[in-house]
Amino acid sequence: MKKLPVCDSLFDEKKELNTWQFCAPVFIASTFFGTLICRDSDLVFKEFSESSVRSGTLTFVSYKGQCFAITCKHVADALENKQAEWKNEQCEKYQNEPAIDGYQFFTPIENSQYHFNYKLTPAPANEDGTQPDIAIARVNHHSITRLGRKPIILTKKESLPGTGIASGYPEEQRAIRQGNNVNTFAPKFTACIATLQVTGKGEILVQDTIADHKGLDVLSGMSGGPIIWSNGTKFGLAGIVREGLDIQPKHGQLMVENGIWIHGERITPELFDRWLNAVPALIELKDETKSLYIPTGMRSLA
Repeated sequence: MKKLPVCDSLFDEKKELNTWQFCAPVFIASTFFGTLICRDSDLVFKEFSESSVRSGTLTFVSYKGQCFAITCKHVADALENKQAEWKNEQCEKYQNEPAIDGYQFFTPIENSQYHFNYKLTPAPANEDGTQPDIAIARVNHHSITRLGRKPIILTKKESLPGTGIASGYPEEQRAIRQGNNVNTFAPKFTACIATLQVTGKGEILVQDTIADHKGLDVLSGMSGGPIIWSNGTKFGLAGIVREGLDIQPKHGQLMVENGIWIHGERITPELFDRWLNAVPALIELKDETKSLYIPTGMRSLA
């Protein structure tokens, strides 16, 4: 793996990457309970199944004095498909379409389930007819700060440097903390530093071999997380994660060493201006945020 320059501002006092501050996990979970009553095996799973709780990553952006949340269109589509599936089940069961959506996006932090109470809008098609894997919502600043996050400022960068940092919340890295009577759930943040390139199609590629995979393999769940460019003194938003190959090589795969190979959607002020023409004015939905009080004696202190 190459030694790549990274801005000091992207490290905390422990010399660990702090790019988590610009993003948050979003789980497709019950409108009524969030992930609070999900089975541990549905939250932390070895293989995907119909009951598995799926998730993606939101990136928070500040642009021209407004705040936005961005993720991949396929993450927003997954929520809409789950909502439609639930409504069909209710119609068949009660012969009546429910007035609410049974599933929403939630961000679990400790014992709170913060509802993402905004609707994401797909970016319009490109001039060549291709569809960007991008969905955007205008959001209030307080919806970001209550998660302990902040938006990254979108600025113009004519030529990207060679350092890319892809961040997000892989589904396979989730953890259940065993309590005395109640378990608690914790998504785990991951950031990968690798060589940043812009492809001939204008997309982003973050790629390098690595010495240690640190237990990480499948990157599902990182979709929508920020890809940040950096040099030794500055950093900015290059785009968001769209998809990535498994880090640990598989039979028949092009890569033969542990490595990062992440494709991303490029985001520039010019593209963003065009996309925003299709994004409605800021509208907050009913906030379904919920919290659960767990006495100290009922949870693990580890």
